[in-house]
Amino acid sequence: HSPYVADSGCSEPMFLDVSSCTSIGEGDECWVEMQYSTLLQLAGGDEHAIPRTYWITVHGVEQTCELHSIKYSFAVQTLWTLTYFPVGETICNTVDEGQYNFHRLRPRAVENPQCSILRIQVSDLDVGESVDLLVNDHHLASSQEHHFTVNSGVEGNIDTKYICGYDDLYLSVYGEQASDNTIDYRMTVEKIEINAKDLFDDSIYYADDDDDDACPHEHDFYRFKTARPNGHHDGSFFRVLVDSEFNTQVYVNKNDFAWEGCADSGYGENNPSITGTTSVNVYDFCDFDDGSYFITVVSDGPYYIYTDIRDDAKELQIGEVFRDSLEPGMYQMYLLDICDDWKEADDRLVVEISDVDNGDVYGWIRRNGNPGDPTEFGYNQCSEATAFADYGANESGYDFLLVDHCSLDSGQYRILIRASPHEGSPERDCEHVSFRLYPYLIDYQIEPENIFPNTPITDAVDFWTVNRIVPEHVPFANYYRVHPRQEGEGFYEQVSQAVARLSNVEGGLLHLRVMCDHLATAEFGYIDGEIYGLVANSADDLDYDPTHNGLINPANKMQSGRYPFVYQNIMDHRNSVYQPECTGCSDFCCEMTFDDLDQYITDKSCAIWIPSCYWIWKDFYIAVEPITQFAQDHHVTYTLQVDQTRDFRLLQPDHNSVNSFEGDNWDYDFFYSISSEPQSMRWRVVVTEGEGVLVTVRNHRCPLQATWVKQVWCDADYFDRPWMCDLEIPTRAAHPGDNAFFLSVYGKNATYSIGFWRGRENCHDFTGSGRNEGLDFCAGLVPYATWRWDSYHNLDQEAECFFEELYQHFRVQPCYTGVTAECNSTLQAFSCYESFKRCDAQGFYTGTCRQSCEAVVYECANWFETVDLEHYNCTSSRYLDGNAQTCTGNPAFASIDSSNHRFLGQEPD
Repeated sequence: HSPYVADSGCSEPMFLDVSSCTSIGEGDECWVEMQYSTLLQLAGGDEHAIPRTYWITVHGVEQTCELHSIKYSFAVQTLWTLTYFPVGETICNTVDEGQYNFHRLRPRAVENPQCSILRIQVSDLDVGESVDLLVNDHHLASSQEHHFTVNSGVEGNIDTKYICGYDDLYLSVYGEQASDNTIDYRMTVEKIEINAKDLFDDSIYYADDDDDDACPHEHDFYRFKTARPNGHHDGSFFRVLVDSEFNTQVYVNKNDFAWEGCADSGYGENNPSITGTTSVNVYDFCDFDDGSYFITVVSDGPYYIYTDIRDDAKELQIGEVFRDSLEPGMYQMYLLDICDDWKEADDRLVVEISDVDNGDVYGWIRRNGNPGDPTEFGYNQCSEATAFADYGANESGYDFLLVDHCSLDSGQYRILIRASPHEGSPERDCEHVSFRLYPYLIDYQIEPENIFPNTPITDAVDFWTVNRIVPEHVPFANYYRVHPRQEGEGFYEQVSQAVARLSNVEGGLLHLRVMCDHLATAEFGYIDGEIYGLVANSADDLDYDPTHNGLINPANKMQSGRYPFVYQNIMDHRNSVYQPECTGCSDFCCEMTFDDLDQYITDKSCAIWIPSCYWIWKDFYIAVEPITQFAQDHHVTYTLQVDQTRDFRLLQPDHNSVNSFEGDNWDYDFFYSISSEPQSMRWRVVVTEGEGVLVTVRNHRCPLQATWVKQVWCDADYFDRPWMCDLEIPTRAAHPGDNAFFLSVYGKNATYSIGFWRGRENCHDFTGSGRNEGLDFCAGLVPYATWRWDSYHNLDQEAECFFEELYQHFRVQPCYTGVTAECNSTLQAFSCYESFKRCDAQGFYTGTCRQSCEAVVYECANWFETVDLEHYNCTSSRYLDGNAQTCTGNPAFASIDSSNHRFLGQEPD
């Protein structure tokens, strides 16, 4: 984003750095570093979406003299010197204070399986000097992006070990403090062979079982191979137990040695003097996979280590009670299959944990993967829902796991149960904790009405109905199901799309929701079904949301019965990933609300576009509910229609299409434009009657997949060209590189014309000097095809005004006032080139030729910067090389012979 002045009407740009360089005084220096990790985060984790263009602003805060501007030097560096560092060799090098030496290790990857670690030494530093050693895998190591760092200190050197595995290792030495701006140092990298001990399933290994060998363990390395020939069953997980009477740390990693920063499968620690226990348990629930696990143990004394793969998941059945018991502190995995034919669109899954005896029980659930028990170190955080059945005086010993109807899909649900140990009463840990699991599906008892694409229906809802027991009463909300038309009728999946539209609404304002494969509902409503496990939001939960009612009785978490006449919380809070303002079970929504603009204060419709990527061959569910009702004795009536279209309509180049939105109802039109190669593009919308329209152009038929978007509201309030708007891709740099563009036009009560031009259709060749077409000042100076414009007279005046500005700068010289005739002509031509841009072969307009700028400098005997026009310096990237590419400029000024002409400083007086 370009720098901007704060404006409430503008969206906030995303700044990469606003604090590294502030209030820099005379003689000071500063720098801004943009690291790969920062840019990747900015791109949402997609390295292909990392920005390629950055805007930099230098702002003068204070100057010492009004007549003298602030001068500074400025450099941008993107390419850094990188040297290979062979393992086993020593180098002598220097690094400047505040600078880096970048190295890439050779060989760059560790062996597989890993059997060595690196020892890195930095020595021979002078007293008072210090450096930072930085290590990173895959990317350059820097102060802001590194996996591992060590500081030498002003009195010492560096001797450290790098334990983690690596695929492409980079080393950097950063000069932190120097006595004479330069730091001399010696650096060595060597491999140390490590023989990791093999551990086995369901077995114990004793470390230091010999009293003579009892000593602290800096780091012991172990390897565990999951040896089952055909892999382990669903629900399996890995456990590492280390028991010691001394302080202990345990790291677990897949495929490579485990250590700080490379323990992807778990970490645990224990200080017996604080916890009163001697064991450390590390579990890999979420990401368990067959292969090699590496374990690193750090202990102040003897210990034993136990490794085990739990491959004993138990199966549950829908609607059947399962009783079980666990030793306190232990886990058990359960499997529950849900078939697609078993569930309805409004079904939710409830797994009750009840009849808890002799201890607390925790539960977690996840679909098609192991859930986990989250640790304080951030591991095993992969569950979709959690539960805690509290055992004790005045406690219910009951809780439930809930997968609401909007999240319930067919597949295998895995449930992890843990029996809590008895804190403060270790003797009771011999008693097993018993409990009951009861999984079942339960629905709202809402039966949606079937409707059909392209077939309107008329219906009504009532916000005020009190007597809802009468069979013929008008409901508070209406629910519908619609299935797309398919290939047999000429509609194709991922190409066909739809618009769900409420129209002709009378008596109030409505909310419209659309959801695929799940019943569309609000978070609150009326239901006839039982309320067992209706919501999980509870006042005693750590993540309790006070804006929602949650459980009726959060203390014991039990609720039952039916409340068909009560407006109640029927699902936990949810925001759509497609349209974040949509709550409840809806991926797309729209609502009719009073607007502060007079023409919209009586809206009678709303429309939802369902893109082709979402409009697939499944059932879609629609909910209509009132926001408000103007009179208690008049229902809110409406017409609902789901319009399915086969595809976007093709806009032919150099043609117009006239369309209209009628009946005071919001609606969409869809078009697409294509070209055989990247060419300039222009779309013109002219509203010929009624209100405005919103026009959006994307480079993909689906909004979320589009990487390029342009949008304009075409309104009669535009003072210069009422009712007319252009969307353009005028330059090669502005073109996203796609050959197809998709347009949506949204509006109501409007008739409009939309036209499309591509390539050289967007260019104009003047006849003769161009005087008959509006040229005066630039007449005869535009002998090339230029970007098409509505009024060339306006551009001509723009060029003349620019000439006057240039003239005022160039005419004042140290020894005289005025310019030569040659300078005057060159400034005139340059001014015209800046307004009338030449088109290239694909119809893109081009920048000014650098030779045209140099012609001004030559004929006017002055650099642009010396007349306070630094923006137009000939070294600027705004100019193009006329010898290598198409650019804007008269060939007469594009071929100055440097062998016969001398530039400034070389011409004789």
